[in-house]
Amino acid sequence: MISALIHFYKERGLNFHSPYRAPFGGINCSEDCTAEELNFLLCCVNKTAICEKIKYVTITARPSCYNQALHEVTDKIYLQAGFIHFLNQRNFHIEVRQLPFSDIICKQESRRLNKCKREGFEVAQVMNPVMSTIYLFLENSFKQKQYPLSISGSQLDTLFNRFPDKFLVFAVHSESRLIAVSIAVRVNERVLYNFLMADLHSYRSFSPGVLLYEGIYTYCQKEEIIILDQGISVDHNGLEKPELIRFKKNLGGQESLKITYKKYL
Repeated sequence: MISALIHFYKERGLNFHSPYRAPFGGINCSEDCTAEELNFLLCCVNKTAICEKIKYVTITARPSCYNQALHEVTDKIYLQAGFIHFLNQRNFHIEVRQLPFSDIICKQESRRLNKCKREGFEVAQVMNPVMSTIYLFLENSFKQKQYPLSISGSQLDTLFNRFPDKFLVFAVHSESRLIAVSIAVRVNERVLYNFLMADLHSYRSFSPGVLLYEGIYTYCQKEEIIILDQGISVDHNGLEKPELIRFKKNLGGQESLKITYKKYL
């Protein structure tokens, strides 16, 4: 039986790195795993890296909101093992409660939500999505904002085919027209991660993303998911986007810490 594990990608023979296509990595372990066992795991990583002449090891840990107690334990263990805080980022999440979504958002977003509903926009989970259509929508939206899309269409297809119960699509339609879409990842029983999200620029005055969030939030309530992870809020250069941060906070988003650790060998 596995008590703890950690995944790495070997980058150009120089670096052990948390998998790039995953939003986070780090130690996964059972709740009864001891600090001694986790120290042993990192010791094995260190020995393997030295044997393979690796120059440094990079770990992108999950946000602290996933499990604050485990975050505090693993943070100490990483530091004791010689890792440093290479990058500290603000992550945002919504605590899913019994309250309706309209009660946790600010008045400005509540007005936008009601505006979407008055226009007859509808939000729902997309069952058996046509991924080529979804990807094209995402790609066009990102191009309009002059942001690169971090995943290709074939990679997205592969993820949906391999993990059909983990990757979910939510969409907002105006009659038959797709105007907003989100791809979410079921991380575990407690957490849903809002992986990719986009809307039509021509519908920005309605802010259909608010209605999209309500649909995702309602899904979380039904599935007894308690953390809706909104992710970090940075551009392709790693700089924070103030407007996106404000939007997430207006929807009830709370801050937590996401740390990237590095150890030079």
